[in-house]
Amino acid sequence: MHYVAKKIVKVAEEYNAVIILEDLEKLKDNKKNAKLSWESHLWCYRRMQSYIEYKALLEGVKIVYVNPKGTSKKSPNGKPLVFINYKFVELGGTITSRDVIAS
Repeated sequence: MHYVAKKIVKVAEEYNAVIILEDLEKLKDNKKNAKLSWESHLWCYRRMQSYIEYKALLEGVKIVYVNPKGTSKKSPNGKPLVFINYKFVELGGTITSRDVIAS
């Protein structure tokens, strides 16, 4: 995780870019609904975010948090998304996963 976080920050620094992360804090705090018990498994993603946060802080790279709702349904380049199934989409003639689109 340290290696990947360092690479992400290095690329952001190289391109003078902002790192955008999903805001996972609210997911961790919501314990009211038993259907959302899968949220407790997000600890590894949250840990990765914390590594990125502190490495970005050391290098002076800005981080912005976004609401994760709907991120896998929005096109990153404005082109229309064609949903093939629950996991894959077509974007501009290329088939990719919704996770890639969300990131």
